[in-house]
Amino acid sequence: MLINIYIDMKNRNIVIDTNIFYAVLNDKDSLHIQASKLLEKMSEHILIVPYSVISETSTLLTYRQWKKKADDFVSSLRNTKNIFIVSNSMDDEINLFLEVETKISFTDISLIAVSKKYNAELATFDKQLLQLYKKLSK
Repeated sequence: MLINIYIDMKNRNIVIDTNIFYAVLNDKDSLHIQASKLLEKMSEHILIVPYSVISETSTLLTYRQWKKKADDFVSSLRNTKNIFIVSNSMDDEINLFLEVETKISFTDISLIAVSKKYNAELATFDKQLLQLYKKLSK
């Protein structure tokens, strides 16, 4: 399955969604190859990883694969030079969540809020999230 994802590679800052990391780390995922190539293309960019994405990805890895895989993921984030881990900014996220009438998870809203705060692109395979991100980023 090929999913189109648009990222303005001129932008140095890119927020990464859980589905990108999970697909890279799960070689049985249908998007594994595409996610791996995408992450490789973004190696020269600053990859912004919100706390919520670390939480979501490590939980998925722990329960769908094994804890060691989750440990390795978290450790690799701390040891990768172009990764910038951010604590979620609850006020911005709560305000944005309350503004948006679309059914969307709080974690997805946090990705949009962090993207806006850091003037960053959003890398995700989630079509609904990407559509809302584009709408709110205008």
